[in-house]
Amino acid sequence: MKIYINGPYPCLANWILLREENGKTIARDGVFGDEEVLDEKQKHYLLQLDGKHDPHDPLQIEGFSEEECQEYFRYFFENGYIRYGRKLPLKSGGFMYSLVVPKKKNTKSVVPRVFNILLMLLSVPIFLLGLYRMIFLEYVVSDQYFMLGALVGILIATIIHEMAHAIACVAYGGNFFEGGILWSGTLLPSGYVLTDTASIKEPLQNAQIDLAGIEMNFLLSGILYCLVSSITSVGDFLYPLSGAMVFTAFVNMVGALFNITFVEGIDGEHALSHLILGNGKKTIAERAKNDLRFLRSRKNRRKFYMLTGINGFGYMMIFIFIFAYQAISPLVAIVSILLVLEMFL
Repeated sequence: MKIYINGPYPCLANWILLREENGKTIARDGVFGDEEVLDEKQKHYLLQLDGKHDPHDPLQIEGFSEEECQEYFRYFFENGYIRYGRKLPLKSGGFMYSLVVPKKKNTKSVVPRVFNILLMLLSVPIFLLGLYRMIFLEYVVSDQYFMLGALVGILIATIIHEMAHAIACVAYGGNFFEGGILWSGTLLPSGYVLTDTASIKEPLQNAQIDLAGIEMNFLLSGILYCLVSSITSVGDFLYPLSGAMVFTAFVNMVGALFNITFVEGIDGEHALSHLILGNGKKTIAERAKNDLRFLRSRKNRRKFYMLTGINGFGYMMIFIFIFAYQAISPLVAIVSILLVLEMFL
């Protein structure tokens, strides 16, 4: 079934996955992981919501009366099965706007796998090489186009960061539903990708999906640093854009370094959660807060350490460090912004 997200009518959300299992039709929300068994009428109604047919019109929805159309539409809309166009409002305010909706949610092609392997192998070495060249080689940099560098750097960093997450997810057999712009009421919008990693059981693979965006930012930063450090005279072809390239590389580097930290809700914390806690729904920051709250009681501490021994002590040291990092994370963000402003000014 082909869904026309930008069609004239509401359509079945592209992250809803239907599968047949033991003679039953199961609808799965690929974003939140919720599942529901559908009867034949529900399935038949959903499969006609392609964006080109009016879901309320019995003349366009085969096999349903007007009352049934109203009833089924209301049910599926209230349960998140239906979307209106590319713009999706957020409950917390703001919106998501999809720019890329792939025709296939997954692929058996080896291209994503090869790309993902190269990204893992090359990102850090190329970044370190570029940083080394910028520190120890002689080169010239133009003072033009710094504003261009700021805008392009932020845009490129966002696009390739999200693209890398999607590619890594598909490389391990997950689903990629869409990518686009996310604005949650902050000064600047950001990017997003909707992916489904439920079929990926290996925590290490899930952690690498979380880190793929950081790897991509490091890779781009390293490539740009290598290019800039090769400019030896004002007559070189790349000299006029060298200032913009340095700033773009710097933005990607700062973004990657901040993203790899333990700030709650970002990639580094998610990756650490997969590595330490596996593929559960709780993150390492949530676990740290809950455990530290539980262990405020001496009785609970004694019981905990009796059950877990030295491993429990090690986990608690990690949790205390992470919890402390949450407290200083605003300072880390401010320092990162000041570094960017200093570079810009």
